[in-house]
Amino acid sequence: MKTHAHIRKVAERYNMVPNVVWTVLNLTPVFIFCYTAIPPEQIGWVLLLSAIAAFLPSHWYKWMQLGNDAAAYRKAGILLIRKYSQDGDFINKLLRRKFPHYKVIRSASEHQRYIQRANMFERFHVAAMAAMLAFAVYALYLQQHAWALVITLNNILYNVYPVWLQQYNRLRLRGIMKRKP
Repeated sequence: MKTHAHIRKVAERYNMVPNVVWTVLNLTPVFIFCYTAIPPEQIGWVLLLSAIAAFLPSHWYKWMQLGNDAAAYRKAGILLIRKYSQDGDFINKLLRRKFPHYKVIRSASEHQRYIQRANMFERFHVAAMAAMLAFAVYALYLQQHAWALVITLNNILYNVYPVWLQQYNRLRLRGIMKRKP
């Protein structure tokens, strides 16, 4: 029988795949635009200023919430995103084929760790969203409308939906924890 630590290591490797795929697909165009159109010092300032978003108090993130129940997120298509994300349906299905009793969250301490990780991911994606928004605005300033559109679409896929996914996951976990005795 495989140990929990071994299963966790395998899960981490499986979960790297969607992270790398989404990152390469969505950030490559942004890097190309930045490399070809923006002076390096301006990129640095944008990244520095956008990083501030990761350190804002939690209540600042409420403006991005779709609602207080999971239905709003499902209507926005979050289940499709969840299917192909880290700890998503596809990865979990693969892991359960190999380890039939695999669970992302097995205990109360893992529940709390998952919530903390979701908060960290949300903060990362809000900061990345701010940077990509600045780059899209800069593309508009340069009248490079195609780049502005590409960066905006990538921003939605790479940042807006992942922020919503973290919010959706926390809502689901709260519901599950309320039902537990």
